[in-house]
Amino acid sequence: MSLDRGSVLALTLALVVAFSILARASFVHATSTYFEEVLETMMSTQMVDGLSIVHIFAPQSATTLNFTSNLDPVARSFPYSLLPGQLYQGQSISLSTNGSFDSILGIYGHATSGQIGPQTWSAGGTIRWVGDPTGQVHTTVVIGGKIFHVTGSLEFEPSSGAGRSTGMFTFTGSPSGPGGAGPFGPYPGTDAFLLGQWEYTVQVPPNPLVPDEGVLFSRGNVPFPNGGPGNFEVHIAPVPEPSMLLLLGSSLAGLGGFVWRRQRRK
Repeated sequence: MSLDRGSVLALTLALVVAFSILARASFVHATSTYFEEVLETMMSTQMVDGLSIVHIFAPQSATTLNFTSNLDPVARSFPYSLLPGQLYQGQSISLSTNGSFDSILGIYGHATSGQIGPQTWSAGGTIRWVGDPTGQVHTTVVIGGKIFHVTGSLEFEPSSGAGRSTGMFTFTGSPSGPGGAGPFGPYPGTDAFLLGQWEYTVQVPPNPLVPDEGVLFSRGNVPFPNGGPGNFEVHIAPVPEPSMLLLLGSSLAGLGGFVWRRQRRK
């Protein structure tokens, strides 16, 4: 079969358009630097840890947990751990998470070990970034032989050292647990970061596992843009505290406004 000149031109144009679409789908993810991607992955993993604590042990009193971290954008890793000597609901608590990128599978994996009082837990999960980019979160938590799951979807908007994301998280409990298996959620989460400083919040409405409305609030920093040792705190409260929400709202508004202005100038 032969093609006339018009058909050849039409086919060529169609191929150019198709390759342009494929190129955008393949390379738009490159708009985020490894620093931004690893930071966003670490923040999301922190929220998974926080949701597990809230649902399994309940936020009976306002608590702030303090962590140290070490973000490495070259190795694409993000270990972090609780500072020693802290309490949760009057019991000693420890937690350590190691996160890294699997270049073969193209996903971030993380493993967590921890203990609250006599109860130990382990967790493992993944976050996969694709497209422009969006993330899929899957984590399994095991405590006392009972299995729990946290899943989520994220929309990430990086912008040259700044960015923000929105997401939804769902917790699935144990069938033998006091509130049943659920699922519980999805819970909305939002964050904003600027030059290595960030804030992240997730709202948890009342449900059988969390009788009172809860809020998770994470705030921290790591050196920009080369990474290194940093720190952050996770605030867990049974109800949104007006002073905390006012601080969060003003801080996120400032960070979000900065990101929006930078995107407008592009």
